[in-house]
Amino acid sequence: MKSPHVFFITLGLAIVGLGFIFGANIHHANREVKVKEVITDDCMYIASAAQGYYETPASFGGGDRSYRNFDIAKAGMTESGEDVRRKEPLATYKIKGNEKEFTVTGVPKSDERKAVILAVKVTKSGEKRLSVSYRSW
Repeated sequence: MKSPHVFFITLGLAIVGLGFIFGANIHHANREVKVKEVITDDCMYIASAAQGYYETPASFGGGDRSYRNFDIAKAGMTESGEDVRRKEPLATYKIKGNEKEFTVTGVPKSDERKAVILAVKVTKSGEKRLSVSYRSW
């Protein structure tokens, strides 16, 4: 009589244990996706500020059709990712720009092997091409 009870208790514990393991894995995967999305959003925010700088005449403190002197402070952030939107920055950001190209790279503080790279390139016809790539995600 005790044998079926012990079997069902053991089976129930095994099912609960497997559910816990799978739930933890799903939670970790969701956190990675969330970090990736937040860093991509920050890169888009910086690129938007860079676009405003690019379009603004030099007499008003802009780039006058150049990304050359744009820095992260002009986007209201620091390289360590600090800004008014978030107290705990998730990434560090690097900006590189010249006359017609601009790149912002966000590297998560949790794993420096990964990166979000957003590049803006102005073509000869004046169109702006935007590309986002992910390294080691």
